Amino acid sequence: MDQMTLKANVYNINVSDFHWLIGEKYIFNSFKYLDHSIVSYTEKEIFGNIINVTVTTVFLRIFNLTSEDFNRNYTVAVKYDNRNLTCTYELPAEERPDTPRNLKVKLYGPGITISWVSKARKAVHYPVTFYIKYKSSDNDTWKTLMHKRHSQNSMNIFNLMENTDYYLVMYAENIFGKSNETDIMAIRTGKKKW
Repeated sequence: MDQMTLKANVYNINVSDFHWLIGEKYIFNSFKYLDHSIVSYTEKEIFGNIINVTVTTVFLRIFNLTSEDFNRNYTVAVKYDNRNLTCTYELPAEERPDTPRNLKVKLYGPGITISWVSKARKAVHYPVTFYIKYKSSDNDTWKTLMHKRHSQNSMNIFNLMENTDYYLVMYAENIFGKSNETDIMAIRTGKKKW
């Protein structure tokens, strides 16, 4: 995981100042931190009436995340309409990701589609990168492909050799470490269809 963004919504357009802190130490924009705000509008129901509300959202983007960025309190202090508002977030640490489960392979001639299931351990789930390693049965060198998780837990591997036995294994990784590898799966590719 490279970065994470914290945000706080203030239902007021008149935000005159805001700043982020770690504990009692001010955070300044740098290669590590970047703060900014955006004003938007939304509808809210209050006492049965729909009203338009102005929302100022203040953000803190944290770059180059490491394990030291977790288990800390991040506080945003906001000034608006002669008022002060503070909101504190704890960025909880998670554990290494679970090993991918339910590994399935569909053969398409000399290519394959591999799919899997991953499970978040906690309510806060940090991005996970999946690694698929494969090799032909007559080769000792594993090739590794990286799949950054988006909405889909599947990946295509093309241009494998026809009618060849392959071994596949995969694991997941986040900034807290690597999962265990899956059991090795053996497959045999087919022939090109043209």
